[in-house]
Amino acid sequence: MKHEIEAKIKVDSLAPYEALLKNLGAAGGSPIREIDTYYASRTHTSIGSDCALRLRKVLHPDGEKYILTYKGPRSSSLFKSRPEAQTELADYQAAQSILSALGLTAQLTFEKMRSVWTLDKCEICLDDVPPLGQFVEIEGPDEAAINAILSKLHLDGKYHISEGYSKMMAQLMNECKQKNSSARPNL
Repeated sequence: MKHEIEAKIKVDSLAPYEALLKNLGAAGGSPIREIDTYYASRTHTSIGSDCALRLRKVLHPDGEKYILTYKGPRSSSLFKSRPEAQTELADYQAAQSILSALGLTAQLTFEKMRSVWTLDKCEICLDDVPPLGQFVEIEGPDEAAINAILSKLHLDGKYHISEGYSKMMAQLMNECKQKNSSARPNL
């Protein structure tokens, strides 16, 4: 199982980082749409826990791709670091059926627009995740490589978000539910 190490930083706009990546000679940048669905058993939720099972549909201009990912517990690190295993699938509906037959249910689904770049052995994702906002996510082989990219993008010293999008989205949904229930008048 590979080990994922990443930094995630919320930004006001992705445009300056796209321009910087182009100027730095980074490869990639084509926009894609990703639809992520997180699964859990009826007795154990993965959202908010330290592990996750995700089924992702990636919509490229030239077709679709499906990826099943397991994210393990986090290890102590400057950046978010955890074991990760993923595999590409041929049939999205079959994967949904298998997960359901195993007693897993979809807990959360959301979409994001992403452009993926590569530079100096790192993958840099420029993500627009409504309604959470826009983020620069850097995944690399080690902390030094990630720090180097953060510096090149003038993001060194910026706050790193340790939560995944699923946890952030679940928290936002819970806050909205609480606001809606407290805004209802008592009759």
